[in-house]
Amino acid sequence: MSVDQFSVEARQFCSWATGDDESEMSAQIALRRIVSLYSAALTYLSLPTLTENEALGTSQRHRGSIQNVMKRATALPFANYWEIFNPLAIDPGEPVVGSLPDDLSDIYIDIFRGLALYDAGEIHAAQWEWKFHFDIYWGEHATSAIRALHSYLATEEQDG
Repeated sequence: MSVDQFSVEARQFCSWATGDDESEMSAQIALRRIVSLYSAALTYLSLPTLTENEALGTSQRHRGSIQNVMKRATALPFANYWEIFNPLAIDPGEPVVGSLPDDLSDIYIDIFRGLALYDAGEIHAAQWEWKFHFDIYWGEHATSAIRALHSYLATEEQDG
């Protein structure tokens, strides 16, 4: 089942983001993890039809993990970047400051929420949670982080 394949990538992302897998927090690894998660969402997720009995609520048992993600993200070589919210608008307005720690923690929250459902055996609810929030929320954070990390690494390679 494709949602099972996404759950593997989701678990790897959460483990990396919280530091449970003890891997380094670097711009290059961050870019790879976010791109892998984003690609897996594009490849494996679709919105299922849910029954009334499939609740979309989730446990908040890992609030400390969210703080850990934010703390780990401070090890990245930068935290803030400029962003335009709607790149398709003819007049996109003023750029705003984006935050890499905020991006990572917001992605983590939505991915972890789906993993909690998945691990509880609520596969369709997990799939719905991941795909719906990918489309309306964490996908935006992922693409913003990808662009900022890519720009940073491209600049570093030119300077180095």
